[in-house]
Amino acid sequence: MKILRLLLIAPFFAVAALAADGPTPAAAPTPPAPGKIAPPAVVQADPAAVEAALKALHFDDMMIKALDQQRQMVQHMILRANMPGTSKEELAAFQQKAMDAAFAGLTVEEIHAVAVRNYGETFTSDELHGIADFYNSPAGQAYAAKRPQAEQKIGAMLRPRVMEAMQKIQQMTREFSAQQAKAQADAAKAAAAKAKDQKAPGEPAASTTSATPPPAAPPKS
Repeated sequence: MKILRLLLIAPFFAVAALAADGPTPAAAPTPPAPGKIAPPAVVQADPAAVEAALKALHFDDMMIKALDQQRQMVQHMILRANMPGTSKEELAAFQQKAMDAAFAGLTVEEIHAVAVRNYGETFTSDELHGIADFYNSPAGQAYAAKRPQAEQKIGAMLRPRVMEAMQKIQQMTREFSAQQAKAQADAAKAAAAKAKDQKAPGEPAASTTSATPPPAAPPKS
């Protein structure tokens, strides 16, 4: 089964209080404190059904592989970091410190506990038993074993189409950009020509008009 890259998605929902417009009536009751509001009841599936489904899905095995992959990625990032003057001992200590920080709260046991709770809240006991029965059946085992091979074949067949579509989009983008640039240049030329044509007829040019000389002073007697 395909290794999960995204280990945990844990959304938290906050309850927003709605206030009515206008003044609050004097007789309005005081709302209870937030801590006294009981959370909505969550139907929890049978824990045995949850464990049976997770076991049939090989959930823990998938998480072990996913965590190993993530550890390799973190180690690769650390080794690629530029740390001049760092000794092997210092690098090893920093690597261990970074690994501890990156995977705090992400042990297989902790992830399993989160999965048990969320599966129990998401699926009913009957659904979980059905999932376990399917993946424990010959068809379910065949699906789990052959799914990666089928996904690889699908990806190999679709990859050329995706690449062709990306190339078309890039070409369309270049053509559209060139068209926009040409349209803007044409619009600027048209605006300049229109402004020139709209000059008042007979308007003297500033460069050809000579100033009238002042009148000569009368001769002295």
